[in-house]
Amino acid sequence: METQRVMREEKEEIEEIIKITVTKEAGENLTEILAMVNEGFGAGKVNRQDIASWIIDRFKKSFSDSDIQQIRKDFFSEKVLLESILKQAKASGDVPDFLREALKKYLHLKLDDTRSMLETLNEKRDVLRPNFKRSQG
Repeated sequence: METQRVMREEKEEIEEIIKITVTKEAGENLTEILAMVNEGFGAGKVNRQDIASWIIDRFKKSFSDSDIQQIRKDFFSEKVLLESILKQAKASGDVPDFLREALKKYLHLKLDDTRSMLETLNEKRDVLRPNFKRSQG
């Protein structure tokens, strides 16, 4: 009976733990913090999980909208944004005006670049082959 109670308590304790993965640099920083906390601490022992949980709990208490904005800024991805806009456009059947204008501008620039390149090639051809007549179509 006692064994079952201990096993149940251990199971409940394990269910309270969620594992996360951090970058190598964050892991190294966590290890440094852990060493500093445990150095000279004779009244207990702290592990990496304790430190990480404490940091997250403490950060959550002072977490603000500016933190949210900073995190979003740090993890901004042009590709993810474009995928999101495309998904919305497919769902609604309409392309947002700002994107429509940007696409037209991009296409116009590409067409202008192509025209300019063709004009340059034609000019060079005319210089190299003065007797060559371009067919008019």
